[in-house]
Amino acid sequence: MGKRSKAAKPKAAIKEKLSQTFNCLFCNQDNSVICKLDKKANVGTIRCTNCHQAFQTGITHLSEAVDVYSDWIDACDEVNKEGGGDGFARRDSLDGYDEEELEG
Repeated sequence: MGKRSKAAKPKAAIKEKLSQTFNCLFCNQDNSVICKLDKKANVGTIRCTNCHQAFQTGITHLSEAVDVYSDWIDACDEVNKEGGGDGFARRDSLDGYDEEELEG
């Protein structure tokens, strides 16, 4: 009598990684928005490398980068519905200067 053949081990499921870079809502640059998740502080941060627009939101242990990005889109839509212009205050290219100093 021969040995019984063993069943093949099940293959491990390959988990697809979600994107960490997205398109900017303000400058429309492709893959310029980078998302960082600080799970210890429960804060998700998004920043555009082109126009330097930034957004922060609270996260949970289940949150992913796409959740922070969708929160940013929702917040921009909410501000636009209220009639608040472009969404969030932009960081001026004149950092460190007061408007009064430039005028005078």
